[in-house]
This record gives sequence, structure tokens and C-alpha cells, in this order.
Amino acid sequence: MKTYQLIISVLSLAILTGCQTPQSKEVEVSIMFDITSSIENKEMDITTGDVLGIFDLKDSPYNHGKLRISSLSETHLSKIKQVKLPPVVSMNSYNKYSRENKINNFTQGVDSLLYEVNLLDKGKQASSLFIPISRELARLANSDADEKVLVCFTDLFENSAPMFSVYSETEFERLVQNPSELTGLLSSNAPLPEDLAGVQVYLIYNPVLDTDKGFLVISQWYKKLLESKGAEVNIGANLVLD
Repeated sequence: MKTYQLIISVLSLAILTGCQTPQSKEVEVSIMFDITSSIENKEMDITTGDVLGIFDLKDSPYNHGKLRISSLSETHLSKIKQVKLPPVVSMNSYNKYSRENKINNFTQGVDSLLYEVNLLDKGKQASSLFIPISRELARLANSDADEKVLVCFTDLFENSAPMFSVYSETEFERLVQNPSELTGLLSSNAPLPEDLAGVQVYLIYNPVLDTDKGFLVISQWYKKLLESKGAEVNIGANLVLD
């Protein structure tokens, strides 16, 4: 009788273990590339390895999620492309080689999307930046993902006249003297979410002498605004992940 009970207990444990969902996290990454004339000759310094590092698939192959890529251009709308890595539903259905195959397919998808970025038609004269960035932040804020990351390769030089243009000396000086005025102006067209807690934002641009002051002022404006909503904001000349 005891032997029978032992067998039943072992079988029950095996069934329960097999049905358990493995420990994993859902990761959502959005990368936005500026293709306007002001950074026409700048390289988008990100690799497939960088993206996979965010997903941490080497140490946690159960992780899953998606990568979205879009451009920042002269209009507030642009095409979006994405690639997904599905979750492992349960250990009962888990197969190491099948998972490796899915990760390889995801890796190839990431590689393909990043390659396509280099083929985008660059040199757009105007630049609508705040509206698409704000909308992408709103989407991430509403996501149920465990880790949410937005990477923007841009100088942040808004040039969406008549709303606002950083190239206007008068308007730039207004930004320096009264940044809250610009916040109200741009937010009226694309309100930011009140709660951006859990969203990591990377603003990436390597300025030259002519653009250094402008980028410093605007990037700090973005940083203060987004951090006031709870986001974690990192500014750098290249992407450095913790």
C-alpha cells in the first residue's frame, strides 16, 4: 500500500511539474530611428547582440516578448515592423531544441529588421519627433510586459513648424527660458501618460560642436519631463546597457 501511495505521489509531482509555467519575463523593446536630415550621416549604433542582451536569452531562454522598430521622420506617423519570440507555455511542452530554433528565428528576425534600417530613405527636411515618441511611450505604459524599453536614436531637434522648431532662435530661447511652455504646447497634441514607471528610455545621439548645446538643452528637457512621470531616462552618445 505504501509503495502504491509513493508511486501515485511521484506521478502527481511529475504531472504538476510538467504543467508548471517556467520562470520567465516578458520583454518589450521599441527602437525608433531618426531619418531626418540633421542626423543623415550618423550611424545607428546598435547590434543584434545589443537587442538580445536586453532580452537576456543567454541566461534565461524562457524569456519572451517582441521588438518593434519605427522611424522618426517628417510626419507623425511611420511604418512599424516587429518580430516576436513566443513564450514557453509549460514545461510539459518544452523542448530544448525547439526553443533554440525559435530563438534562432527571433535572432534572424532582429538582424533583418536592423539591416532594413540602413536602407531607409534618409534626409527628411522636417522632423516630427515628440508626437511619435509620446505615442510609443503611451503604448509601452499600457503594456503588461515585465520589462519595457524605448531606445531613440535621435538628436531630438523638433522641426514641426508652425508648432515648434528648434531651428528658430526665438523659439529655442523660449525653450531655454520657459521649458514648461514647450511642455504644454507639445503635450496638447500628444499627451504623455501620467505613469511611466517601469519604462526605460535611452536617448542616443553623438553631438558635434554645432549641435552640442542644442542637444544638451533638449535632452535635459526630455529627461526632466519623462522622469517626472516615473520613467528611467538614460542619455548617451552610444547605447550602453546595464
